[in-house]
Amino acid sequence: MSKERSLTAPASTPGMDEPSSAPVCLDELDLGLAKLVLERPIGVAVSVVPGIEAEEVRRLAAATIDFVVERAERGEEGGVSVSDIAKRSGVPRAVIEGPYRLLLPRYANLTGRAVNAQAPRKVFYEEVASHPARAGRRHNGVGTDKDPAGRNRLHLLCHSLGTSNCHCPVNSLPLTMGTRWDRSSPRFGQGLPKWTRRYGARLPSTFAQHLGALLSADSHVRRAYVEALLEGRGDFDDNLTAERLRGSFSADVVVPPVPYGRPEAPYRDHLDVFRPGRDAATIAVAEASGRHVVLACGEPDVETRIEFEAGAERFPVGELPSMYALDIHKRHDVEYRWSADRQELGRYQAASGVGVEIWRFVNYRAERDFWRMISLVERQVQVAWPRTCTERWEADCRPGVLGPHLPESCAAVRALLAIANFGIVDALRRKALAPGRR
Repeated sequence: MSKERSLTAPASTPGMDEPSSAPVCLDELDLGLAKLVLERPIGVAVSVVPGIEAEEVRRLAAATIDFVVERAERGEEGGVSVSDIAKRSGVPRAVIEGPYRLLLPRYANLTGRAVNAQAPRKVFYEEVASHPARAGRRHNGVGTDKDPAGRNRLHLLCHSLGTSNCHCPVNSLPLTMGTRWDRSSPRFGQGLPKWTRRYGARLPSTFAQHLGALLSADSHVRRAYVEALLEGRGDFDDNLTAERLRGSFSADVVVPPVPYGRPEAPYRDHLDVFRPGRDAATIAVAEASGRHVVLACGEPDVETRIEFEAGAERFPVGELPSMYALDIHKRHDVEYRWSADRQELGRYQAASGVGVEIWRFVNYRAERDFWRMISLVERQVQVAWPRTCTERWEADCRPGVLGPHLPESCAAVRALLAIANFGIVDALRRKALAPGRR
């Protein structure tokens, strides 16, 4: 990485938090800038959670970016493997899959937040959402299953940071619900690799367990950040301060409907859709997290709708918080009803034949929290580009063959790909929003 280049000071880079849905195109990437924007954030992440030398993590991230770009230039479908990263970076594969496997996901979380803080770019909310991922014929990692057409299927549950112009995962794990890996499924154990016999009992099975695992991993990172501040640790500077990094931790989490499972028909990409706001165990996990959580309940059946409307109050909505930054606007064909007893919001839209969607609010404590959570509901309904952003991440930053490896080892590779993705996206946003380019 070039040491002669330096990032422009935030004061002279207006618009870094400007809403934008411009697609990320690797053809326009400044490879040196993508690596440069990660240097300080990686240094901060390693200083907050010590364990690996910062320069070694930078080498791993740079090697990962190189392979992502080279694979895209050659038009290859396969993903980036741990062997590729090890050879290019000079860090032995056994080290990446061994001592580093538990630390790299934490570095990915902190590095992604620090990249946004350095921009500076505010994190308005965080999202936990399911996305279908392509899995090759030889892919045999956790959560992989074959559909009726014989293709390997996989869903990833992604924990992403939502800003005005970026939507990038900081952590992800395979969603085992509705697959042969799901202990509650009658298909459990059918054709599982032998290596899972001892390990299988430790894998999450229900959605509540998956959500709890992601939120627990995130809480470890948050605690590490607080401890670093109390102990005076943290490799901060004028461009990347501790206060800015604090702004990249949002208390708001949105969980939209969750597609999951091995499809029973070849033309589908999932078995069913899970409604987290209707599951008591998921609600309990959300409450225990202490975060402001918005859980999708989906479209109610006739009986549920009647019960909801019996105790719901109708109210008008004017301006919502952060409308410009969240890229949302007031809809004149939308009406809201709130049930205080059920802690549920009904969103009625006349344009869809007076269709209704219900969302459950968990842990909201003040009126300002309530209106902010409504803004996040509108973000989910009105704005589509965050989903396409995650799909682009899955396509460009896909891991290679995940065979008989421990889930933590696979998580280490996905963490390096998440760090690389933050560098790529931030570099392209900087280029698009630079003076003279807008």
